[in-house]
Amino acid sequence: MEIRLLKSKLLKYLKDYRDCFGRSDTRGHLTTYVNGQLSQLNRKSVEPIALAAGVPPRTLQQFLNSLEWDQEQLIDILQYRVARDHTSERSIGLIDSTKFGRSSLLTIAPAQALDAVVTDDGLDDVTANEFRAAGVQLEIVTT
Repeated sequence: MEIRLLKSKLLKYLKDYRDCFGRSDTRGHLTTYVNGQLSQLNRKSVEPIALAAGVPPRTLQQFLNSLEWDQEQLIDILQYRVARDHTSERSIGLIDSTKFGRSSLLTIAPAQALDAVVTDDGLDDVTANEFRAAGVQLEIVTT
């Protein structure tokens, strides 16, 4: 299915996050920016996106750089959506070996909470043994 056919679903999805932005007059800029990233524009930086949407480039730039948004609320909404829409009796994570041992601004679930983890052969033996000791089924794929 083409991206443009998904526009109404995307707008509905983004609507769930609008309250994460404190100012009601700037909430629409999230949709403007995401639409621009998914568009056919040759350059997907702020200026071409803003001009294509009829928004002053400085306004969109300020939205991305300066305006405050509630990161905790955004994370709560995202985690709720994942739990609601992607539930299963088992949880399996596909994790690049370079991501182990790193911190992140957004974590859907700790890897140890997964039933199984599939990763590449770049994972070191110490980390692999830690996961196995925690009861995680670890599948290492040779690359």
